[in-house]
Amino acid sequence: MVDALYIARDAGSYPWSFSGVMGLAERCLDPSEAGRLDALLAIPDEPENASPGAGGYWSEAFQRLVTTLRLRAAMLRELAPAAS
Repeated sequence: MVDALYIARDAGSYPWSFSGVMGLAERCLDPSEAGRLDALLAIPDEPENASPGAGGYWSEAFQRLVTTLRLRAAMLRELAPAAS
């Protein structure tokens, strides 16, 4: 799923075209994947055929995704039973 979003970003599409996939990623990706996504937070160079400003929008979308995954990880830690 992350690879597909990365490819869409590199193609110069807008992230809202993939909002369903982003929502699914927020709900279903393992929160431990947040670190893997850190490399996608930077604004990429836009290819000539890219939609203007799409790189910045992708950066924001990946920031929200990483924030959501880290929040889910914190919630899971709080909800986990204390180790004896």
